[in-house]
Amino acid sequence: MGGEETLTLSSPREVAGRLDQLAHETRESRTSLARRLLVESLDEEQRRLRSLQRGIADLDAGRTVSHEAVDAWLASWGSDRERPAPK
Repeated sequence: MGGEETLTLSSPREVAGRLDQLAHETRESRTSLARRLLVESLDEEQRRLRSLQRGIADLDAGRTVSHEAVDAWLASWGSDRERPAPK
C-alpha cells in the first residue's frame, strides 16, 4: 500500500464503546485496532464478493448440480450405499 489517508467517521456510541473496550483488552491503540479491523473486514468482504461472482458465473455457464442430486447424495450418508458427491 502506498501512503496513508485519514478517514473520519461517525459511529453509534455503542460501537465506539466496544472499540474502546476491545482496544483496552488487546492493549492496542484505538486507531491501530480500528485500522486492523477495517482491513480484515475489507479483505473478507472482497473474498465473499469474489466467491459470489464465481458462483454466478458458474450458474450462468450452466455448471450446476440439481437439488435432487445433492439431496440424494446427502440422504445416502452413513448408509451401506453412500454415494459419491455429485458433479
